[in-house]
Amino acid sequence: MKKSLVIVLAVAILATTAGCAGVLDGGSTDTGDGADGAAAEGETAANETDGTIDYPDGTGETGFDADELASRQAAILEDGSYTVDTSETISIDARTFEESIALAVDGERKVQKTRLRHESSTEETWLFTESANETLVRQTFDGGDRYRIENGPAAPSTNERSIRRELEAVLRVSEYDLIDVEESDGTTVVTYEGTEMSDALERMNPADEYDEFVATVSVSDDGIERYAYELEGTSAGATETIAVETSFSSVGETELERPEWVDEGFEKAPEVSISTDGGEVIELAMEAGDPIPEGSTVSLSAIGENYRGASLDEAFEPGETLSLSVRDGRLRAGVDADPDAGDPIDTEWFMVTLRTENLLTAYEGTYEETTE
Repeated sequence: MKKSLVIVLAVAILATTAGCAGVLDGGSTDTGDGADGAAAEGETAANETDGTIDYPDGTGETGFDADELASRQAAILEDGSYTVDTSETISIDARTFEESIALAVDGERKVQKTRLRHESSTEETWLFTESANETLVRQTFDGGDRYRIENGPAAPSTNERSIRRELEAVLRVSEYDLIDVEESDGTTVVTYEGTEMSDALERMNPADEYDEFVATVSVSDDGIERYAYELEGTSAGATETIAVETSFSSVGETELERPEWVDEGFEKAPEVSISTDGGEVIELAMEAGDPIPEGSTVSLSAIGENYRGASLDEAFEPGETLSLSVRDGRLRAGVDADPDAGDPIDTEWFMVTLRTENLLTAYEGTYEETTE
């Protein structure tokens, strides 16, 4: 998929209350060439009124101020409490992919659930983090359920950055027009529609030719409540349709309890240490966690090289050592076996990945040589 996007987390995971909505941080998105923008300077004014309509700050009858709306994002990030829900559907000729991601942020604690549906299969992935140094990953697919712990720069991260980048691109759609005003209990929500795609959105969704495009943005006094866009493009003769919708809620009111599966996940996630003899053999020692089943595949990625072709001929369990070597360009693996010397391996940096037969990532770890 081109992006990661977000849906509502289950009530059992989140304890949120309905609240105001806002946007994530980004600041000014001016490209410097003046090609993109929601409205020309001077066309909108804060608290502009038209009859009985009390427009939200930065919006008016003729459009909105993209920079002013974007500046509200900083307050949301500083508060560190919000929920973002996004869904995306991609259709390429007769194939359809559906992805939804729910992200809830409560200070340092974050939970994100991604659900990817393709034809008859559904894959779900949860990310849980309480610090910047460690992420617990839970993945389910085809009846399987695996946990793993990842840390360091290669660890998967939640989607705040992707959402900010996409929101900035949507705000830079040209010539937004006011299409709807809703007033309820003293709150005004205005919705704008634009049909001229921004350069930033084109870069995020490249195509040889764009046939259709429309974007909408809904704003209240608390910031952006929702944005959406739909486009149709053609590349190499294939027609692709993308529909995205993202909403922001529970700003300042999102409270995350620790999900019940987290403690179980930390117990089940394999704890593995990696060592090497400096060039021909790599050893993985499992210290704790669920066994990695027989038949799981092993891959090794080093600087400039990728090695595959190995699988476990028996389960890899705590207290055992998995030895890896390369012979004639193919990876070899053995559990508690005397490793055969093989071809030299560049061990300055490498990553080892083990996947079960139903394609769940059971373990992924990196090794980097240190110099004293």
